Amino acid sequence: FRKVKFHFDNVHFKVPLEFGPYFLAQAGDLATEADYLCEPHIQSVYEISYVVSGEGVFTVDGNPYPLRKDMLFINRPGEEHSILSNKSNPIRYFYLGFTFNEPYLSKYEYKTLKDLRQTGRHGRKQLAGFFPQAVQ
Repeated sequence: FRKVKFHFDNVHFKVPLEFGPYFLAQAGDLATEADYLCEPHIQSVYEISYVVSGEGVFTVDGNPYPLRKDMLFINRPGEEHSILSNKSNPIRYFYLGFTFNEPYLSKYEYKTLKDLRQTGRHGRKQLAGFFPQAVQ
């Protein structure tokens, strides 16, 4: 039994939607109840999650990160992650799952993406560079 107030999950994994340099694989809005757990799973695409309200814990590869309103979290393919909603202040978040349409990337963006794939966790700041308007 999943403790969900509302969940909109628009999935395009089989035929991602093309938006210039991005392929959109998934977009959603999840409003949870107390103690909701998004079970651990391996990320197949990049994912940006934005916390609309509430609090919780985002765990990536065994490392917990506290979440609260107005936080942005980015996952990469291959990472295992889960989300646990707070008991007294349940979380609501929006998420986008995507990949990059590499022929549309500039030389700088392509190099940054290549470096990101090779450097591991230290590349989070680099990935945020693809979305400067989202992190200002």
